[in-house]
Amino acid sequence: MHTTHSFLLKEVIDDLVNSDKPLIGPLMKLNYFGRLIKNARLIEYTDLEIKGYKSDRENLPSYRQTTPTLLVHLQVGHNLHEKELPISMLEEPFNKLLASSNTYEGITILERMAHELSKDPSKVIANAVPMEMLTCMQPAAERLYHSNAKVTVVKAFITANPNHIVQIVDTVRSKLLELVMEVADVFGYEIEIKTFKSKLEVNNQIINNITNQIMNIGDGNITNTGDDSELSITAK
Repeated sequence: MHTTHSFLLKEVIDDLVNSDKPLIGPLMKLNYFGRLIKNARLIEYTDLEIKGYKSDRENLPSYRQTTPTLLVHLQVGHNLHEKELPISMLEEPFNKLLASSNTYEGITILERMAHELSKDPSKVIANAVPMEMLTCMQPAAERLYHSNAKVTVVKAFITANPNHIVQIVDTVRSKLLELVMEVADVFGYEIEIKTFKSKLEVNNQIINNITNQIMNIGDGNITNTGDDSELSITAK
């Protein structure tokens, strides 16, 4: 195990190339490394992947965003129907607000979800749309689904392909491995902390450049379906 005198990147690599090992281990080690070398960028990224992005949605990486499907529950007379409603049919700004399905949960939760989804491919990822947004879907639902009875949107969900969760986990593992390998190419597989700190500003800028290039964090255009919305797995 590494000490405060040095940090062994090889330990992190061993954790990452073993797909049976959870990602919390290498993330915690890199978070620790970031604190040893006082690298705010590395600390921030690993913190967010560990704890989730709900407190810092503007930094959500593009790999945690996907194109969703909007499912609405329609009350038609005495009958209840579940139908897809094209998001493009909604008026602005609601079509833009719902155009992206964003995943904010920490990596441990996502790994558990990925494991659960792998056991039952019939399940989907669902995120409830806030009730105050249902009225914006009413005109589109009435245009698309004609009926002699009144059509009322009573509930709506943003759903995403369950493979998206698996892909997030795989992408984080791949990006962390790329990051560590790039850092190792520059500084070696065992980084002596005292030597690193002798040129702290320059060396941290190198790591920042590698981190920013590989992680490609945030695009300045993050939307969501409500502060209280929760990701859940449901049966089709």
